[in-house]
Amino acid sequence: MGTMPLITALIQHEHYLVTDKPKATLRADTTTIPAGGSVSLTWSVDGSDDWKYYGFRRDSHSAADPVRDVRGVMVVTEGGFYRCRGGRGDPEFFTQNSEEVFIQKTGSEATATLTADRTVLAAGGRVTLTCSVDRSYSWKYVWFRRTSVSSEAQTVGDTDQPNTVITQGGVYTCRGRRGQPEFFTQESSKVTIKETGEFSHLFWNKTTFIL
Repeated sequence: MGTMPLITALIQHEHYLVTDKPKATLRADTTTIPAGGSVSLTWSVDGSDDWKYYGFRRDSHSAADPVRDVRGVMVVTEGGFYRCRGGRGDPEFFTQNSEEVFIQKTGSEATATLTADRTVLAAGGRVTLTCSVDRSYSWKYVWFRRTSVSSEAQTVGDTDQPNTVITQGGVYTCRGRRGQPEFFTQESSKVTIKETGEFSHLFWNKTTFIL
C-alpha cells in the first residue's frame, strides 16, 4: 500500500471513530428549583448501565466546572447550565458531551427593581424608567401602567432593553422574564409618575422604547 492510500485509510478510520462515538444524554425531572428544593438529573448513554458519569456546571459566562462523577442520578440544589459525559474502560474511553440543560433557581428569588430618572412629568417632557434584576443576565422586560395605585395594571411594553421612556403619567411597575419554559420575576414596587401637562404620544426608535 502506498503512502496516500495509507493516509486516506487512517483519516477514514479516525472519522469512523468520531462519528460513531456515543453521546451522553442528560435529563432533568424539572428545570426550576423551588425555594428550598432540588432537581434530579439523570445521565445515560444508549440505555447502558456500565458507564461512569462526569457532570459539569457553568454560569452564563463562566467556564464549566466539574460537579463530580456520579452513577446515573444526581440531585442538585444550585441553578446553572449542566452537561455530562460518560466514561468507561482502562484506559478510559469517553463519550461526547450531552446537550446542556439550564436549571433556574427560584429559592433565592430574582427580584425586579424599577427606578425613574424623575417622578414629575412636565408638559411635552419624558421620563426614563429602568428595570433591573439582581444576578441579571439574558432578561427581557415587561412594563405595566395603572391609572391609580388600586386600578388594574395594563401591559404597556415588552422589551429586550432594561430602559424605556414614557410620556404619560401613571403608576408603573415591571417584571423580568426569560427561559423556556418562561420564568418571571415578581412584579417590582410601584413608581408613581405625576403629570403636569396634557401631553401623551407614542414614540419608538432603534435603541429606546418610548411609551
